[in-house]
Amino acid sequence: MAPHPNKRQNSLPSSFISIQDLLNHKRGVGNLVNVIGIVRDFKPPVATRGSDWKCEISLYDRYTEDGSLDSLTLNVFRPANEMPNPGLGDVIVLFQAKDIKAKSITVNEKFKELKDIRVDTFVDVIVQLVRQPYDTGDRITLWISDFTENDSFFHFAWKGPVLADKPADPYGHESVMPYGAGSGGEWKGPFGKRSMQVTCFDPHTAFIREQGLSFGSWVMLRNLQIKYGRNGANLEGFLREDRGSSGLKINITQMDTTDTESPDPRLKEAVRLKCEYENKIISTFEEILNPIYLKTKVNGQQAELQLPFVNLNYRADVRVVNFMPPDLRDFAQPKKISEFDMLSDQEESDANSDEDRESIADRAAVRQWEWRFFLELEDANAPKDHRGKKKTIWVAVNNSSAQCLLDLDASDLHEDQENLDTLRHRLFFLWGELEEKKSIGEENKRRAAQVALANRDSNRPPLHSSDDESIAPQKQDMELRSSQISNRPFSCCIRQYGVKVPEQDPAKADAGEGKRWQRMFGLFGTRITST
Repeated sequence: MAPHPNKRQNSLPSSFISIQDLLNHKRGVGNLVNVIGIVRDFKPPVATRGSDWKCEISLYDRYTEDGSLDSLTLNVFRPANEMPNPGLGDVIVLFQAKDIKAKSITVNEKFKELKDIRVDTFVDVIVQLVRQPYDTGDRITLWISDFTENDSFFHFAWKGPVLADKPADPYGHESVMPYGAGSGGEWKGPFGKRSMQVTCFDPHTAFIREQGLSFGSWVMLRNLQIKYGRNGANLEGFLREDRGSSGLKINITQMDTTDTESPDPRLKEAVRLKCEYENKIISTFEEILNPIYLKTKVNGQQAELQLPFVNLNYRADVRVVNFMPPDLRDFAQPKKISEFDMLSDQEESDANSDEDRESIADRAAVRQWEWRFFLELEDANAPKDHRGKKKTIWVAVNNSSAQCLLDLDASDLHEDQENLDTLRHRLFFLWGELEEKKSIGEENKRRAAQVALANRDSNRPPLHSSDDESIAPQKQDMELRSSQISNRPFSCCIRQYGVKVPEQDPAKADAGEGKRWQRMFGLFGTRITST
């Protein structure tokens, strides 16, 4: 196979010079040159002392785009009505342009990633709007991020959704957190010290409105002033009228993320960092298990009420340390046929219900089977506590979630040996030798129960003391969760939801008479890929 041609071997027309050669002074200053370049930056026209206006266009080409941010600055002097208005990524061909002074510009010496900005500086940044702009008429507040971290930014920690019955100041001027439940709603990320508040004044506010910039827009902000905000602890940005020019200058440019042919390398890097960040959003079990509180008023007084559950989805790194039922043949259960099955929006239940099950005696008459089992998951990333254990969560696996996980339809596993073998094989990739170790533990407990029964019937003392490690069921469960289980951690999706359960105490019956809500967790959107 012929080697892939290096794009640097694709030569320019004979009368043209590359931007890199021009920057390296391979043509003398003052010569007329022909150049082809892609627009990397454009500074809008400003009036000069004469009759002409001036704009600046920064160009790059295929010879400067790899491993370098060098560009060529083109100064254009023309009447205002003849000024070009190129967009980022446009191709410009210059004939007989005069090289007054070719110089290497690192895209713009003021360009910074947010991680590198410092107080009392003016910078250029490429960022994404990470919440809806907040317009107060005379100014617009933005929250921006390029997904790098700066120690001088506010730390947004994930603590579950912020719920309130009254809208608060949307940018936290009246609260501890610099965000609230106003126009932007609760903070949805990025979390950590990755976001900065920017206050924009005229003429930039008019541009934001006219262009319809909104949550998710990528923009370049030029000449952004960096100062400490009103709390004196966190950096903020201010985009004011450019006082150094004799005319109005718009220092906001909307970036084009659909350009895959010649994307701005700085924008490309920011998008890459966003992708990397989103792939790392992992919840710990401590975060998942933390209670959620509703901020409200009771008798005119501010109060926080603990919610029994919230409908939330999480991503976590876990290991399987236990499962139920203990017999894999019972992972599939008879499904009761109902007229409501024809409704596509009829949701499955993750909770066991005797009413929904057919009698075991009626197995031969059952026409449909469904998956229904539980997995105990251990947080793979959390440290062990003082007892040497990690937090665990029991998750329900309903029929659709199990079909996704196993790529297998349920059947009567007491009769279908082939399906049972396939199930056991696929679950081995999920939990290693867990089934074997659990079977040994269950057998030891069964034998212990038989010995205890025999001793009781014969009126003899037990053969072992009650704290004998070889027989105590509690110790067997502890061994099941020990490091002896050699399965690997994996990423999965977990959802939190609630089910109604019987409750005799009226004070606890928060789901109606004789019922209360119980928080549950379920596995979803996870598949075993090894075969």
